[in-house]
Amino acid sequence: MRSQSLKLYILKNPVQYKFWFFINSTGFEYVMFVLILLNTVTLAIQHYEQSKTFSYVMNILNMVFTGLFTVEMLLKLLALRARHYFIDPWNSFDALIMVGSVVDIVVTEFSVSTDARRHV
Repeated sequence: MRSQSLKLYILKNPVQYKFWFFINSTGFEYVMFVLILLNTVTLAIQHYEQSKTFSYVMNILNMVFTGLFTVEMLLKLLALRARHYFIDPWNSFDALIMVGSVVDIVVTEFSVSTDARRHV
């Protein structure tokens, strides 16, 4: 097995370093872990024939989690820049999920708005 050399990513920009330091902190990792768990629970409790109120609350929570995870992605992009962000397969996967989630919310909200106007 060949040993691969590790590229050292040295930050020269002090602002970028602050973002890098923040996203690599234990607190940030724990907060993101808890958000992932809470999002998983909210997805797991949805069920067939749920009330309109319950669906409304779940939609709001979906938007909140999508917003928070989008902020996480933006912070990582600020810290790592696109080149280093997308080297990590998990970051690429997260970005794909985030783009899909944002598109889903936009399409859903647009179709609901259009449907509401048709019934007026």
